Amino acid sequence: MADQSNSNQTTMYVLVGVVILLVAVVGYMFYARNQPVATTNQTAATAAAGAAAGAAAGAGTGQMAATVDPNAPVDVKTATKVTVADPKTHVSNYYAAVTKKDWATAYKLLPYSVKSQQDEQTWGQTQAGYGIKGFTIKSSDIKGDTATVVVSMDTSAYGTFSNTWTLKKVGGSWYVLNKKTAMGQ
Repeated sequence: MADQSNSNQTTMYVLVGVVILLVAVVGYMFYARNQPVATTNQTAATAAAGAAAGAAAGAGTGQMAATVDPNAPVDVKTATKVTVADPKTHVSNYYAAVTKKDWATAYKLLPYSVKSQQDEQTWGQTQAGYGIKGFTIKSSDIKGDTATVVVSMDTSAYGTFSNTWTLKKVGGSWYVLNKKTAMGQ
């Protein structure tokens, strides 16, 4: 009788261990699925230069996307064209749509580099996982034909992110070059 009791107890411990392991695996899979995806809008030639510059200037910042060369040519056939008065309004409209979970509107305002890597539905599901609660435009600067808009974004899943949007004016119209993300900024 004692052997049967020990056997049952051992079986119970093994089953509890298996359940804990399964919960850990499922938890890890959910966590990994909701991690931000790095995106860039670079050619192979500028990627190496951007990586070197990023390593020198951005080490330890949690950067998730490489720096874009604002002097790189803009492909106006594929780049996202700004259809409002200025770059700051474009970026503000993007975050307003994201906080309302209006994924279709927000997706249209993204840089081509993001849209070329994920369809609207997949991208929207990822954004929903972040739990974006609000945003603040920290700065908006236009120097010549290049604009930079820096935004602080508050999420329930991962805390605070900083996004730096780079836009370029070509032929009188603004185009979105990139959206670079850094955590905790």
